Amino acid sequence: MRGRLLALVFVFLAVSPAGCGKATKAAPPPTPSCTPSGTALQIVAKDIRFSTDCLAMKANTPFTVAFENQDAGVVHNFAIHTGHWMYSVAAPWLFMGEDVTGTAATTYQVAGLAPGTYVFMCDIHHDQMTGHFLVTP
Repeated sequence: MRGRLLALVFVFLAVSPAGCGKATKAAPPPTPSCTPSGTALQIVAKDIRFSTDCLAMKANTPFTVAFENQDAGVVHNFAIHTGHWMYSVAAPWLFMGEDVTGTAATTYQVAGLAPGTYVFMCDIHHDQMTGHFLVTP
């Protein structure tokens, strides 16, 4: 009996993420592949989600983002951050749009960005509403 109990404890520790006493980090989502297609982007916020997880723009090109909040009575915004996808809420903003209480829409004007891979998100729901923002040369 004691041997079985020790075996169960060993199995639990071997498969448990806390078994080694080290915290595990979630792997980043795969970088979506999207390409620029003009200077007018569109994105919808609905059910505390964005309509896409990838947006792209050519480098150093001003653009607009037509933003529609379809969540009645819920506040959302659209922002672009530098940094890692998981920690971007603490990273500097490249662009931060005004809050929009749904249902409503607005169009944001964004200055051109340097080439790179950034993160877009709703600053209010940053743990649920994120995506990659690719800026190509």
